[in-house]
Amino acid sequence: MLLIYFAAYAADSIYTHFLKLPISYRTMIPGAFLAIMVIVLQRLHYAPAHGSKRFIQILYFIASVIGFILFIGLYDRTIAGWFAGLVAMVSFAVAYIPQIVHVHMTKSVHGVSPVFISMLGIACTIEVVAAFLLGLPLPSLADGLRGMLVSIIVLIQFL
Repeated sequence: MLLIYFAAYAADSIYTHFLKLPISYRTMIPGAFLAIMVIVLQRLHYAPAHGSKRFIQILYFIASVIGFILFIGLYDRTIAGWFAGLVAMVSFAVAYIPQIVHVHMTKSVHGVSPVFISMLGIACTIEVVAAFLLGLPLPSLADGLRGMLVSIIVLIQFL
């Protein structure tokens, strides 16, 4: 899940800058990417060596995809921005699947904070409204809708 978030925020950072989204997006997304990058570096530093090989291989794959998007951006920033937005949207959508499956299989929400999930749902709702009102590209609107749906699914599991 951590690496999927890493990929999503890396692609989202490119998306926000290449498509020249409002300044709030261009400052918020790289900040979140920096926070995820710190967590990834902590994982590399503190994790046992036997589990790090696969982790590093996935990081190289992510770096390759991000490098490809940046390469496309040398020629056409709009296409690269849209592609990065779609990669981010899909990555964010996939990131919650392991948590949802784990909660469903174990029939336990131990370790999942309903307040945190509620806050994410509220933030995603605000993102949908802002994306609609500002006329932002489809990946922004779809990402907010995805976040709302996932928050509802996870919150239902608390019932």
